[in-house]
Amino acid sequence: MSGHDSKYFSTTKKGEIPELKEELNSQYKDKRKDAVKKVIAAMTVGKDVSSLFTDVLNCMQTENLELKKLVYLYLINYAKSQPDLAILAVNTFVKDSQDPNPLIRALAVRTMGCIRVDKITEYLCDPLQKCLKQLILVKLKILLRESPQGYNMPIAVVLSAVKMILQQMELITSTDVIRNLCKKMAPPLVFFCKYNDPIYVKMEKLEIMIKLASDRNIDQVLLEFKEYATEVDVDFVRKAVRAIGRCAIKLERAAERCISVLLELIKIKVNYVVQEAIIVIKDIFRRYPNTYESIIATLCESLDTLDEPEAKASMIWIIGEYAERIDNADELLESFLENFPEEPAQVQLQLLTATVKLFLKKPTEGPQQMIQVVLNNATVETDNPDLRDRAYIYWRLLSTDPEAAKDVVLAEKPVITDDSNQLEPSLLDELLANISTLSSVYHKPPEAFVTRLKPTVQKTEDEDYVEGSEIETSGNPVDGAAPAAAAPTPVPDLLGDLMGTDDAAIVPVDEYTTSSGPPCLLSCQHQAVKVYR
Repeated sequence: MSGHDSKYFSTTKKGEIPELKEELNSQYKDKRKDAVKKVIAAMTVGKDVSSLFTDVLNCMQTENLELKKLVYLYLINYAKSQPDLAILAVNTFVKDSQDPNPLIRALAVRTMGCIRVDKITEYLCDPLQKCLKQLILVKLKILLRESPQGYNMPIAVVLSAVKMILQQMELITSTDVIRNLCKKMAPPLVFFCKYNDPIYVKMEKLEIMIKLASDRNIDQVLLEFKEYATEVDVDFVRKAVRAIGRCAIKLERAAERCISVLLELIKIKVNYVVQEAIIVIKDIFRRYPNTYESIIATLCESLDTLDEPEAKASMIWIIGEYAERIDNADELLESFLENFPEEPAQVQLQLLTATVKLFLKKPTEGPQQMIQVVLNNATVETDNPDLRDRAYIYWRLLSTDPEAAKDVVLAEKPVITDDSNQLEPSLLDELLANISTLSSVYHKPPEAFVTRLKPTVQKTEDEDYVEGSEIETSGNPVDGAAPAAAAPTPVPDLLGDLMGTDDAAIVPVDEYTTSSGPPCLLSCQHQAVKVYR
């Protein structure tokens, strides 16, 4: 009812019901429509107009959508008080549910569902089922004609549809059909991060993007990573910067483009971005040795901003690795050595190794004094056994055979690789078959999430009797003799079973022995002193 229909709520006269009854049965459509509006108005203000049920019901068979809505509204309100008369509307409901106009079909099915009459509900199932089938068919036709519609579908529906298509593609022999299906499936599966995604979803999407990165799409992927590196969430920014480095390690042709993006991020001068960039650049240097040393000068400009152990250690590694190409390498390392005793172990270890590298590459007076200070601090002024042991090894090498020290310290290092896209074909097939489940997210088969227990076999009374007889006969050949000693009960080694060690998962009780224990600690220390001497 529109705003200008307020006149229908005006005060009525004494003979209102007979007048409404007459107007509802008028031969003129407009007059019947106005009468129904008056009935709805009276019903709205709380007047009882249930006596007009049959007259209003007669107005139900009309092509006028507004009038039909009013009649349906009346039926919903009074059908419960007139259940026998409400059955008369079933035929019209069923007819409307098959109307070519989808609005009328939906209105009929919805009204039948809202009427609280059991007999009406019985007739609802068939029209509802037909409407659902028609709706699904229409949706499928739209999706098949346009797969971009997947953007507006729930993600669970999209992934389930993709899983079914992937399974059926194995039966398709036409290359053109397969290529067309892949093109249609691609847009809904683009895993770019949205601003309102939860952080755990963003992190998982980054991993997926790294796995999907290739020489063909790396430019678009780097644009996304660069944008993510300017967001406000620090953990997500760090992950995005590391993703750029992993792509550089994974794709040799794209490494230079990745480094360019990292240098642009360093120029922003955001502390945690700069430090994360230096960490990944160290890995890039290890992946492509003697290739991108020209950027070291840019990295050295950010030394004052480094305050995280991993970033410091990475920068120190770079300086030591390329000490012969950095003119002031000794000055740069000396700036870190000022606070050597207070530095974390990770930084101390890198400082020790980098100083040894500098001395071996530039055996001049400055590096020689530095190595003396570092070795003294690492052996005398520290309680870290790892640092002290390494320092003693370096000291012995340098004092006995400097050439051997070069072979050890400056040896060619194994090239690091990225294994993010290395999956066994059998596992990949299983993950594709479970693409809409957690299995495809964690890259584990479904049985890794569920432990299946072997069912216990129930023995019958006859089997128990037979087994008991056999044991008595075999164990007691002579009457009155004592039964044979039972086998030791196996005790499960819960810790070994938990850690996955199958060799000693079950240990008999009588096989427990007293361990001889580890070697004497004092003898170990004595041997260590002899070595260091």
